[in-house]
Amino acid sequence: MTRSLEIAPRATEVVMNEPFDIVISYENSIRQTVLPAEPIGDEYGMFAPHWHGATSFVRTSDGSLFPLDAAQSFVRVVLLLVCALVVGCVLSTSFVACSEVSSSSPVQGGPSLSASFIDADLAHYQSPAVGLGATLYAESQASGIDDVYALAFFLHESSFGTAGVARQTRSLGNIICAGYPSCLGRFRSYSTWRAGAHDWYRLIRVEYIARGLTTLEQIVPVYAPSSENDVSAYIRAVSRAAAAWRSGSLEVRS
Repeated sequence: MTRSLEIAPRATEVVMNEPFDIVISYENSIRQTVLPAEPIGDEYGMFAPHWHGATSFVRTSDGSLFPLDAAQSFVRVVLLLVCALVVGCVLSTSFVACSEVSSSSPVQGGPSLSASFIDADLAHYQSPAVGLGATLYAESQASGIDDVYALAFFLHESSFGTAGVARQTRSLGNIICAGYPSCLGRFRSYSTWRAGAHDWYRLIRVEYIARGLTTLEQIVPVYAPSSENDVSAYIRAVSRAAAAWRSGSLEVRS
């Protein structure tokens, strides 16, 4: 029989089951076993010597008794461990999420990709800009801007020139006209893919890096504002592409 952890305000029945096992019943049907304060002999085989003087016990399935205070302490320890695990998981999840948000990806540092790899990737995606690898690599060396980001913007903006207005404008990044001498609708238009690539590198160097915007996380919210784009998705797409290519994979998987 299991004894309750709570004591009712008033007893309604006291039953002496055996010389040293007193069961008290209360108004709300809660029952409690009480031991006398004097020492109890071992001949009954009921109580360990260090339990003398305890007031409440829990009877286990095999009929033995266990001090209620010890049982309560055990329950408290278990609950504390569970709470600690839950808090730990929450903090760990928050830390990972915060790390993802606060992490930075500098766009400077020179080329990560070779000209031949870039051309192989453009061919893999059947881009009309195949052969642009040498230009992207050279522009990267000259500007100090990693060519992996030029290629990633190109993929995200127009699937390497196979979709949207870039098929006509030959633009790596669908750059807004903003007074440029040749435009098609809202976007700058170029006579060659090489000219489009050169202007993209110039834009990032002059309009962003020169103003202190040197990471992907700083550049994208200005380059592709939230009024027209999902900024977080844009950053994830560019980062995913960069990671795939740096690992040697031509295919970027979502």
